[in-house]
Amino acid sequence: MSASAASAVLAIGLLFDAVSDPMVGAFSDNLKSRMGRRHPLMYAAALPLGLLVFALFSPPESLSETGLVIWLLCSVVLLHLSFTFFVVPWNALAAEFSNDYVERTSIIAYRHLVGWIGGVIFGFSMFTFVFAATEEYPVGQLNPANFRPFAIITGILVTLWVLLTTYLTRDQVPYLLQPQEKTRFDLGAMAGQCIAAIRSRNFRLIVFGYLTFIGLVGITGVFDAFMNTFFWGFAAEELR
Repeated sequence: MSASAASAVLAIGLLFDAVSDPMVGAFSDNLKSRMGRRHPLMYAAALPLGLLVFALFSPPESLSETGLVIWLLCSVVLLHLSFTFFVVPWNALAAEFSNDYVERTSIIAYRHLVGWIGGVIFGFSMFTFVFAATEEYPVGQLNPANFRPFAIITGILVTLWVLLTTYLTRDQVPYLLQPQEKTRFDLGAMAGQCIAAIRSRNFRLIVFGYLTFIGLVGITGVFDAFMNTFFWGFAAEELR
């Protein structure tokens, strides 16, 4: 499929995400269950996340370009939604483990440390075992056949990690901080909260700085994939 079509589909997915994130957050804030407000949604996201990661990288070979666009759109939108059901409650947990600023900061720091170490191990392993060079494809990441095992491995790992992080924090549910005031879940209240936040100068500064940072990270990440492969000519072994 064309680059412009792929870009448009990814943009639609991000716009959908911008709406679903606060809605899922508000729903999670008001959820009442024996497992608390966060864990039921995190458990529910585990299997769909793994299946949709697999679907994203495994379109049927017989699809036309229109079919590919539809497949990508459905995969991206549903994957964003499933990820939202996990990551929004998961991020909220960090603020609810403790009311001590230093302790919360320490928890988040360890969370990022595990993420970076896991990311390095994952990238090293994928370039070593999945995207290895062959005689037909000396640049392993250009071999279409490699993406099916990549999709299977990644989907399984995503589901396992979601289940693991949710299960290992279940014993903290009775001790999580709870809101002091009752809130109601409806679109009007959610819109009012968003408007109130935007009126805060400090909030606007944080959002502007974060958007700038994410924009740079996103552009760099996208261009790295093309620059390293097509400009520098790196194979998987060199990228590893």
